[in-house]
Amino acid sequence: MTMTIELPAAVETWLADQAARRGTTPSVEAAAVLAQAAGLMFDEILTPFRRSIAETDLSDEELNDLVHEVRQEIWDERHCDDMGGGRP
Repeated sequence: MTMTIELPAAVETWLADQAARRGTTPSVEAAAVLAQAAGLMFDEILTPFRRSIAETDLSDEELNDLVHEVRQEIWDERHCDDMGGGRP
């Protein structure tokens, strides 16, 4: 994906310095910073879920079955709504 963003001069300078040190480009450095930040945010979002799952007695198979069951329910709801009907 290509994206154009306005950066403060200090950030642009920092990216250029990082790129020069690593032998890359400022664009590559910006993409790396964004990817790392997205990964950290994803981890923060999942932390409470991971804790609650760890506190249960669910086996991996039971958790897998639960996830598939919920996904199927969501799919069924969305497709019934798309067809103008209620629940099957």
